[in-house]
Amino acid sequence: MFEYVEKINAQLLALATSQAPQITAAAEWFAHAIVHEHMIHAVGTGHSQMVAMELFTRASGLANVNTVLDDLVLSASGARRRYRAGERASGYSMGQI
Repeated sequence: MFEYVEKINAQLLALATSQAPQITAAAEWFAHAIVHEHMIHAVGTGHSQMVAMELFTRASGLANVNTVLDDLVLSASGARRRYRAGERASGYSMGQI
């Protein structure tokens, strides 16, 4: 288990180091939006939807976050079939499948 944790920590450190300018820029954009009461629009489909969910659906989350969530993942009926089709659809946009 400790080997796994060490490898994950090494990956996170490498990511944080290599992406530091981008992470700082994103933090500044978010801070600016929050201070100036602008909306933060978070969009995601499939697994990338988790990022939008983290910003919006947490207790005590930011009030100025608007998520555009695809019901492809949230739908209980036919989610697996629809998700697979959506993943492979060229030019896919929410609500077309």
